[in-house]
Amino acid sequence: RRQLSRPAGAGGTPGLIEGLVGVFAELARDGLRVRLDAVDSSVAYHARRPDGERDGVTARRRAALLAATREALRNVLKHSGVAEALLRVEADADGAAAGVPGLTVTVRDFGVGFDPAVHRPGFGLSESVTARMAEVGGTATVRARPGHGTAVVLWVPAAGSAGGRAVRPAGPNLSQDPDPF
Repeated sequence: RRQLSRPAGAGGTPGLIEGLVGVFAELARDGLRVRLDAVDSSVAYHARRPDGERDGVTARRRAALLAATREALRNVLKHSGVAEALLRVEADADGAAAGVPGLTVTVRDFGVGFDPAVHRPGFGLSESVTARMAEVGGTATVRARPGHGTAVVLWVPAAGSAGGRAVRPAGPNLSQDPDPF
């Protein structure tokens, strides 16, 4: 088992993984289990950042990612009908996915899902998640299908990137691929 927590950087600010572990502990008290998949290439990318930014994103973007992830995981508890979520963290160091380097967090459940054409996003998704990500130059994409669960894909540009200019991939298409991992 990989160690999920590392000492905080020189400024004492915890990295994304440390923050996520805190969110997991908080939600575990409410009955949610979260499985984390941190892609190794993203860990290597973060370790060699010369500018001192942890996780390759600014503190403001990291805070937005953590808050949006918390809200997406709370939605799993409230609406999915399951008590487990999968979470994947992956860096795109060279910007190959959309022309801008960034960090992606995907929250996935295999619960009841919903039809996005019928059910419009509630306050939590539209305000707490989508708006928060947009404020820091990032994006939030929700994909769902009845009986196949939901995936929320969060992306923020890397430190030093303006964001908001690149077209981000839409995230997993659950109508074709029920498992974005």
